[in-house]
Amino acid sequence: ASSARLVVGSTGTSGQVRMSYQRVGIPSGAEAAEWAEALGAVPLEGASADVAAPVDYTVRYCQLAFSRNCAVPAQSTVLHSRVSGLPEAVELQFHGSTEHGQGAHVVAYLYHVCGAGPSAEPGVGVVLAFKGSTANLEDWKHNVRFLSRKRGGELAGALTFGKDLFDKPMGTPSGWPCEGVQCHSGFLKYKRTLDDRMRQFSLAPLHGLLAEWGAPTAAPHFLAWLQSGAWRWCAVVGHSLGAAMATIAAVELGVRAGKPALLATLGSPMPGNRAFAELQNRAVRPAGGLRIHNQGDLVPLLGWFGVSAVSFVAHGGREVSLPKPLFHRWNSWKAHQHYTIPSSCATESGDDGPALVCLPGWSSALASGGTCRAKPKMVTFTFPGLGYRPTAAAASSLGQHFSRGNVDTLLCHESCLGTKSTASTGAFCQSTGEPRAADKPFVNGAGPPSLFPLAASR
Repeated sequence: ASSARLVVGSTGTSGQVRMSYQRVGIPSGAEAAEWAEALGAVPLEGASADVAAPVDYTVRYCQLAFSRNCAVPAQSTVLHSRVSGLPEAVELQFHGSTEHGQGAHVVAYLYHVCGAGPSAEPGVGVVLAFKGSTANLEDWKHNVRFLSRKRGGELAGALTFGKDLFDKPMGTPSGWPCEGVQCHSGFLKYKRTLDDRMRQFSLAPLHGLLAEWGAPTAAPHFLAWLQSGAWRWCAVVGHSLGAAMATIAAVELGVRAGKPALLATLGSPMPGNRAFAELQNRAVRPAGGLRIHNQGDLVPLLGWFGVSAVSFVAHGGREVSLPKPLFHRWNSWKAHQHYTIPSSCATESGDDGPALVCLPGWSSALASGGTCRAKPKMVTFTFPGLGYRPTAAAASSLGQHFSRGNVDTLLCHESCLGTKSTASTGAFCQSTGEPRAADKPFVNGAGPPSLFPLAASR
């Protein structure tokens, strides 16, 4: 084994800021692009590096998966820059139920990537952030479901570990081995509920915007677009249960899209068997992704076959072990829920409490090996415990780049549970069941909302 390690240097100023998942804002497109570049630049196995910048943004995107949860099957929000007033990103939420406390959840960000230099081309960068476990039955039922019934053959009906990631043999451009690749049954099943939501979400209303951003497509739904590989880059993150689903999603996306996705996870259990880990190391960047965890966290010992005394038995990717004081290592719950790292954020008071704002010069300076103009602070990011209260409607959760000011236009496009068409606003959506209440714009003085439709179930 190589002695080379990925570390998070103690580059923060003295003192610590404690920040809840409820207060982290959405990074701008420039920040997201710099983060993806820094993540992709992490060296392969055999080289040491300080990964403070990639870890910082990974933690913040993981927290957004918890805070940006409106508890609707599918929702889209076009985000406009508070400076230029132009649309710069789209936030998509996919949820497994109509209650924020139940069901799997993922938040996706589609960023307009402006090309740098005369030969660079514009396009779309994607971030997928999977929510981890909270205190609800559905999450934990899938956490502990590591056995499944074998299909077909002489042993049909027998209990077995895991389920095949691919239902039929898959051919890959690089000849990656896909046979025998199995995942934890509960993690895979939970992730499939989000795949179903993505298939139901028609991408047609976004075709025009994607074409303007340099990513024209005729994909009928969001999952088809993701798997087409039409993005410039795609980074997948998640915490705990969300980390396992994120790893499965990144591996499957790399195989089906024919190009590797980026991956960084926090406190991930083992999502699959050895064959899965081997495929992960080939199909995901960097070198299988960053597997970040605190010392003393027991969750990485759990997963595919229940409990393992050795955490790396079926883990892929490069390990980033965050140091913890000795007395904190005995508290595995805190080791799993609290992450103290140098961050480019500082606290700033807002109308509804303290929020994180980004200090300039962090990720770009670290990526280039330069000196950060604003020295980062040590921030303790906390994830929800027994109490879970999303704050997607709070102004602070948008961050400093995206605003609800009177000049900006931020419209919420929400999926309906019924079929509705409004001639005056051009709003419509399709599915089955009862219609939802009329949607409202999120800003003062903004125009009427429009609703993105749900495609017919396939």
